[in-house]
Amino acid sequence: MSISENIAALINKGIILKSKKDYQNAIYYFNKAIEMDFEMNTILSIFKNEIFEQIDINSLHKSFNKKAMMYIKKGLNYKNKYKLWEAIACFEKAISEDEQCKNVVNAFIKEIDYSIFNEFLFEIPVCKKTEEDKLKIQALKELLINENPEKALKLLNQLLEINQNDISTLNYKACILFLSSKYNDSIDCFNECLELNQDYKYALFNKGLVLRRTNRLNESLNCFNRFLENEKNYIKTKPYQIEIIEKINENNEKNY
Repeated sequence: MSISENIAALINKGIILKSKKDYQNAIYYFNKAIEMDFEMNTILSIFKNEIFEQIDINSLHKSFNKKAMMYIKKGLNYKNKYKLWEAIACFEKAISEDEQCKNVVNAFIKEIDYSIFNEFLFEIPVCKKTEEDKLKIQALKELLINENPEKALKLLNQLLEINQNDISTLNYKACILFLSSKYNDSIDCFNECLELNQDYKYALFNKGLVLRRTNRLNESLNCFNRFLENEKNYIKTKPYQIEIIEKINENNEKNY
C-alpha cells in the first residue's frame, strides 16, 4: 500500500488486523476498501458485523478517554432501543471528546443511517415502455436489491442528463446522497424536487428525515407538518412530528 492503495491490499490488511483484535483499524481498512469499490460492501459488511459481535465495549476504555466511552455506551444503549436520534447525538459527542474513537463510532453511525434510509419513500415506476423507464428500474434495482448505491447513482445521473427535471429521479439521487453522508447535498436535491412540485410527498417526507438527522428541528417539523396535511400520512409521520416537538420543548427548557 505504500506504493499504491488497492482493494485487495486494504481487505487483507483489515483481515490481518481483525485476527489481531485491532478492531478499530480493521474497520478503517474495510471502509477504505468499500470507498474504492462499493460492490465490496456486502461481503465486507459480514466482516464488520463479526467485529461488532466480538467487540467488548468495556475493553475499549484503554483506547478512548472516559467521556468518550461514556457517550459510546449511552449511544449503543439508545441504538439497541431503536432511539436513533439520541444514539447519533451520543456518538457525535464521543467523537468530539476523543478523535481516536472516530473509526469505531462512525461505523455505528453508518449503521443508523442505513436504518433511516430504510424509512425513505420512493415512487416505484410501473411503466417499462421507454429506455428511460428501464434505466430508472435498473437504478432502483442497484440501490434497493443489489445494495450498490454507487452504480445506482451513475444510472440516475445518466437519466438526469436526459431530463434534469425528472422529479422521481431527483428524489432517488437525494436518498443516495444521504447514504453517502452528503447530507446538505441531499437536502439541496430534495429542494429541487419541491421546486418542481411543492407537494411531492416523497421528497417532502424524505427531506424531513434528513433535516432531523442533521438536527435542524424546526425545518424538519415544517416538512412533517405539511406532510400531515393529508390524513393518509398520519401513521407514517405522526411519531416523527411528536418526537421533534418534544425535543424542541426540551431544548427550550434547557435554555431558560
